[in-house]
Amino acid sequence: MRAPLAESALARAARTAPHRVRVFLRDHTIFEANLSFGEGTGLVPYLGSGKGWLNLTSVEWVGTRERLRHLALPTRHVALIASLGEDMPLMQVPPLARPVGIEVGLEGGIVMRALLRLMMQQRLSDFLEAAGEFIPLWTARLFPRDLPLGDVAANRKSIRSFRWLDESAGKRQEIDVD
Repeated sequence: MRAPLAESALARAARTAPHRVRVFLRDHTIFEANLSFGEGTGLVPYLGSGKGWLNLTSVEWVGTRERLRHLALPTRHVALIASLGEDMPLMQVPPLARPVGIEVGLEGGIVMRALLRLMMQQRLSDFLEAAGEFIPLWTARLFPRDLPLGDVAANRKSIRSFRWLDESAGKRQEIDVD
């Protein structure tokens, strides 16, 4: 009897699992939906894959409870995507990365506090220059009401500014994105 062949990386990537997400659009509309992508892929790399579209199923608009079976959405309209479960990593993080508290100013005057994972001596501006279309933010909270969002992928086009929350994280940097 032959031993089973090891599953290839391509076969693992082809397998998808739906993840329940809350999507915040740049026009401040919010809905929940299922988002499927390859197993072992993080949300941020998936969003930055260059496809420019999200394929969403079981969509339910917050507030109206209107439902759609399927929605194709250009990523340029997305401000934030938050996981509603523990099963969706944002991205792989280098083991030496350290959490740094930041405040993020979004379009429309919305303020969010979250953690970034930076390497030692890495400047915030260098991290942002290297980041793709979506920026990973861990344990995000909306302020001033302190509403938890969890781990989110933020569209850099919806971000107006970043600033350190923790002065000990390094020299204070405020970056205006406009």
